[in-house]
Amino acid sequence: MTRKVVSINGKDYYTLRDFANLVKLSYYTVDGLALYGNSRRKLRSYKASGGRLVLKSELTDFPFVTRGGDHEEYHFDEKGKRV
Repeated sequence: MTRKVVSINGKDYYTLRDFANLVKLSYYTVDGLALYGNSRRKLRSYKASGGRLVLKSELTDFPFVTRGGDHEEYHFDEKGKRV
């Protein structure tokens, strides 16, 4: 599956749906991370007329956390694999 990357002002973005598919989370979960964040911070995104766009760098930079009491932090590599 090809991921569509949108460039705006020299920055690359994924559509919210493509980002969600890449990290294997639901669209609504990723939308919640963009709007409200997790226990660490919000997902950096840009609201465009066609929908929300997520910075491409967030794939490797954003601190995803596990559910439960320990909130273990994890990240993804450039190909969308959890590390």
